[in-house]
Amino acid sequence: MLTSKLYVVNSIDLISSVQRLPKVLAFPPIEAKFATTICASSKEGNEIIANNLNGEEGDWGYSHDLYKSMNSALAPGPGLDGMNRIMIQNITHSLDKLKSQEGQAVVMKLGKWSRHEITMATTNSVYGKCNPFNDPKVENAF
Repeated sequence: MLTSKLYVVNSIDLISSVQRLPKVLAFPPIEAKFATTICASSKEGNEIIANNLNGEEGDWGYSHDLYKSMNSALAPGPGLDGMNRIMIQNITHSLDKLKSQEGQAVVMKLGKWSRHEITMATTNSVYGKCNPFNDPKVENAF
């Protein structure tokens, strides 16, 4: 992937044109390359991801199902509102822990603290009680 060309579209006039060409300028091939290169997915996993990658054979396949489920889960409405509510509750709880130490200076590495709190808030909203990021090894690997 690092030897591939990468084009960044930052012109408002071009963005809508690019969005109208989802099979010419598509994210699924990048996703597949990422999975095989960075995530070390198995041979079987790579085959599943690559099968009907851009939907040439119809509306089925891993990539199609992934985007369909992500779009429905992240569409405006009660589902997204619930995820946002959980994230806000998590951040509020984190800030309340700092507040409970009134009168004492809190020394921390702000970047590390922010990264941890935002990671946990967002992943808690997605995974709930089964959040794999509760394991510090998983969070640090991310």
